[in-house]
Amino acid sequence: MSGPLTQTLAALQSSLSQVGAIQNLPAQAGNVQRTVCGSFAPILNEVPEFQSSLLTFITSAKPSLDSVIVQLAHGANGQLVSTTIAGIASQMAAFQSTSSSVVTTATSAMSTLTTSFTTLSGIEGALQTQIAGLQGQLGTASGEMEGTQKRYYYLLALGPFGLVGLSVALGLYLKWKGEVSDLQGEINSLNSQIASLQSIVLSCKALATSESQVLQDLTNLKNAIDAVISDFTEIEHDLAGTTDPTLLQTVARAADAMLVTLEADAS
Repeated sequence: MSGPLTQTLAALQSSLSQVGAIQNLPAQAGNVQRTVCGSFAPILNEVPEFQSSLLTFITSAKPSLDSVIVQLAHGANGQLVSTTIAGIASQMAAFQSTSSSVVTTATSAMSTLTTSFTTLSGIEGALQTQIAGLQGQLGTASGEMEGTQKRYYYLLALGPFGLVGLSVALGLYLKWKGEVSDLQGEINSLNSQIASLQSIVLSCKALATSESQVLQDLTNLKNAIDAVISDFTEIEHDLAGTTDPTLLQTVARAADAMLVTLEADAS
């Protein structure tokens, strides 16, 4: 299978893998990552199975219609067409139910993803606020460090006359230097988390694009299944009492064409 649905599912898997691979996220963002990945797992589990079952069914149903067309050419009656079409429509009902279920699953995943953008934006805002506060502290600590450094060098220049306060000045300088280093380390760590956060936002946007296409494809497939069942049921009713062989063959070919179209939508 390499049709549109298969391709969009592959794109979805790729986008989801990118979201799941991002590391160094803040704890809350890590929770969002796990929630998003978890919400998409059912799509990647359920849809391929549904797709495979539907294509297998279509592959088995088409020969039945082909056989009917051949038999009609040899004088078979309308009841054969009606019975075959009714049987296909009846078996399609299970796929109609499943198609509704997978569309609901995909819609739910998209809703979870949409909510995640708001959450991730709030997390980034909180980190930026933390950084702003730390930068204020860093400015203060840097000023104190520079002041004590100058004091230390001044006392050092005094030689023996500066010995009394030298050790104190050195201790203060080292204290503020350590404070500056710690604050800068915290800021660097937060900036790194923000970079990871921005990466997951970009990956989630790509995921949203892939999911939008999958949801559209699944919705189109559901609508196609609904249409086939509706059309087959209508054909079955219209064939009641029909004996015109030309009309019967035309109807059978039309039904066969519907399955070909449905197969393309499901591939």
